[in-house]
Amino acid sequence: MIGQALISGKSTNGSTIADFFSYVAEKLGISSVDFSLAPNASSLEIELWETSQTKLVDFAGELALSANYLFELKNDVLKIVDRSFERPD
Repeated sequence: MIGQALISGKSTNGSTIADFFSYVAEKLGISSVDFSLAPNASSLEIELWETSQTKLVDFAGELALSANYLFELKNDVLKIVDRSFERPD
């Protein structure tokens, strides 16, 4: 990847955690997003505002932290983890 993906302002690419991380994957050229450990990501609304340009990955970290989520970029997969999710094993 050459350059830095930047973000600022109010999202026009969706309003949920799932929408946002799908957007992140698209912008970073990642082909797969794994929400298996974040089953409620499509219902959790984003509530974080940025008033100046910020690196996309840094903003994703801030967003994840504010929503009690983690994310991992590995082997062309963006894995999203809800830290409060417990598998029903």
